Amino acid sequence: GLGTEEGLNQEEYVQFHAVMLSLFQNIVITVDSHIAQGDQLAAQCTITANDRETGKKNIKGAVFGRIKEGKVLHADNHFDFLGLFEGLGALPEGTFAKCIAGEKLC
Repeated sequence: GLGTEEGLNQEEYVQFHAVMLSLFQNIVITVDSHIAQGDQLAAQCTITANDRETGKKNIKGAVFGRIKEGKVLHADNHFDFLGLFEGLGALPEGTFAKCIAGEKLC
């Protein structure tokens, strides 16, 4: 869910995590629903956090992964970062709707 086809390696994820912690405080992750089969897991989640400048923000998403002996072997995270950054004012309001309509933002 971070915009790259191949995902992030461990070092890139650590950098991403540090940036998110610099933007938000009081981060709470709620698992809204989940299903597990063998070592496979799928979960719908809501992340609630306080933006350091504008207040509380919510972001919804899903996590798919494989876990073995308490270790994450693989994870795919899909969250609405476009909506999050639009809500922060970093992207114009209605960004997705404008893009899907064929409008250019710049």
